[in-house]
Amino acid sequence: MTTIANVRDLPGPVGFCVSEGLPSRATALWLAEQGVPMQAFLADIGQRPRAELDRLAAELVAAGLPTEVVDLRREMAELCVDVVRYQARYDDGYWNTTGASRAVLVRGLAAVMGDRGLRVLGHASVSGGNDERRFAGYVSRIRPAMDVFTPWADPACGAAFADRAALAAFAAAHGLSLIGDEAVRSLDGNLGGYSHEGTELERLAGHGAVRRVMSVSPEEAPDRPESFAITLRNGRPLSIGEEPVDALGAMLQANLVGGRNALGFFDVLENRLNGTKCRGVYEAPGLDLLGRCVRRLYQAVLSLEDARRLQSLSAVLGTELYAGRWFDERAAAARADADTIVASATGTVELSLYKGNTSFRSLRDIPAGSAVPRQARFGAGGFRWKVMDETERKETSLV
Repeated sequence: MTTIANVRDLPGPVGFCVSEGLPSRATALWLAEQGVPMQAFLADIGQRPRAELDRLAAELVAAGLPTEVVDLRREMAELCVDVVRYQARYDDGYWNTTGASRAVLVRGLAAVMGDRGLRVLGHASVSGGNDERRFAGYVSRIRPAMDVFTPWADPACGAAFADRAALAAFAAAHGLSLIGDEAVRSLDGNLGGYSHEGTELERLAGHGAVRRVMSVSPEEAPDRPESFAITLRNGRPLSIGEEPVDALGAMLQANLVGGRNALGFFDVLENRLNGTKCRGVYEAPGLDLLGRCVRRLYQAVLSLEDARRLQSLSAVLGTELYAGRWFDERAAAARADADTIVASATGTVELSLYKGNTSFRSLRDIPAGSAVPRQARFGAGGFRWKVMDETERKETSLV
């Protein structure tokens, strides 16, 4: 893989990973205006309704850039479920959904580009930022024969767009819709969650400027608790309530329930790959809800040794996912180890949700052979400690 830093050095047509974001759409059109032969690919990873993505793609086509929408929602959902199973949170414990989506984008879109004979993958990530490293790392691992290019590496692009206001003016002049206050705010979303960045957040002066996309504030959440019951097998969603679900169905339902009950809102000072810090707000209601359910199940079925081992692996996987190394050997080994640990994690967890909080209601349907024996000291026979026998464990729900 070669990283290309100048438009004139491009060896052939570019397959461009375009998103609904302002820098992506504007720089893609700018490249086309420079005479670069391009095919744009807009991934549907659950960030917006498909009709909105189709409209954005149609605007790019009307402006002269061939654009195709590629459905990667199921791939995104599968990664989200894995992230929950492995409890792969980053840094101070939040779900880094932006970093996670890059693994899905590169693997899914690079495959489509390769099938079309394209050997250059383009993207609009800022030169020297997190995503530039992620894109380069994933292409190197997944498609080493493919080159990578971002227009921001070319000084001419920086000269054309001094700031986000210039990007917005260029986009508007070419008939592209502006999504919200894109000149001063940045949104990056997918099925797992949304990240918010902007001028107000950089001032560290509160998060009142954040307009939630997937959730509500605790004050806006219902005044009555809502119950949520999920059956997990090997740490993966099997059913919600009485309805079977796959990964996509589980994420869609968990996002709705968690979002309307104000779960999964994280305000963080993020430690970035280039050594800087950046304030960001993350919404991940579904991941947060599923993550709490999985943690409760693991508390019941994992031994202390396995729980501590999984905690260590979770930290490794959270870091590797953030850094764009999800498919590297270290991450693969950590996933294989974690798979062994959670292989017996089966049961039904029920939580009560209320204004950003959850409380435990019950844990049931745990196979008798998979649960760690519990001590009981109340019941017939006087005040004494004993280990519950198998019959008691089979008949007793952890309520």
